[in-house]
Amino acid sequence: YEERNLDARIQSFSTGVSHTIDNLRMVVRQHLGLLAGYTAPAKATVLLNAAGIGGDQLAFIADDSPLKQGKWLPVYGRPPIPVVAPLTSGHPSTYLLFAWNLEDDIVAKLTGTSVEHLLIPFPAVHYRDLPQPAFAPVDNNQSPGLD
Repeated sequence: YEERNLDARIQSFSTGVSHTIDNLRMVVRQHLGLLAGYTAPAKATVLLNAAGIGGDQLAFIADDSPLKQGKWLPVYGRPPIPVVAPLTSGHPSTYLLFAWNLEDDIVAKLTGTSVEHLLIPFPAVHYRDLPQPAFAPVDNNQSPGLD
């Protein structure tokens, strides 16, 4: 009984992962505008290869680690993706987050930057809007302090 239950759970998990990867592939293909990745963990390579997403769909991957910057993320059968320092190469408003397990920490770090949205692949593909900085209104009626 337990072996059949385990087989069913494995099959269910496999189906869920396949569904998520299919959804991610569709969302990336339908995304309008510049899309980049954020963080370059090893699981990014696995996910990109599984979804067939390459350098023709992601402009670059931003990562804080100087050891990863200047390298390329290989994707089988697709153009490789360059890894750059964060927020230095163009400024897309949306990043595909590869360290989805650190979502809250990364949202806190990117709040107030030019990043407006994160595309989160797991546990289900979804967008997360980042809070944008509030700008104080300019009062044009005040003198510039020449009293």
